[in-house]
Amino acid sequence: MSGAKTLLLAGLLVVALTIAAFFIPSQWEGVDVAIVQTKAEELGGKVSPPLLNLTGDFQLFVFTVAGFAGGAIVGYNWRTLFGREAVEAAKRRSVQAGAEKES
Repeated sequence: MSGAKTLLLAGLLVVALTIAAFFIPSQWEGVDVAIVQTKAEELGGKVSPPLLNLTGDFQLFVFTVAGFAGGAIVGYNWRTLFGREAVEAAKRRSVQAGAEKES
């Protein structure tokens, strides 16, 4: 399977899981209700509405997907961001640590 087909398949899978997570009702309370709202009520405060009003654990799913995408982008552009010298120095340190471990 070519890289473009694999990427398309992965994108479709993410979209399908996102849609499924949005429409399938959750049996658990989200973190915002279970922890934040409870603690705010205990301390006499008021919970403000979220910027993106995502229900239940859908918010966690969205942030997980965003974190994965951000990590993939940073990983792909690692040498551009940190320079070849830093990457080569990290490789040398890794090789030296492995050689010291073996002896």
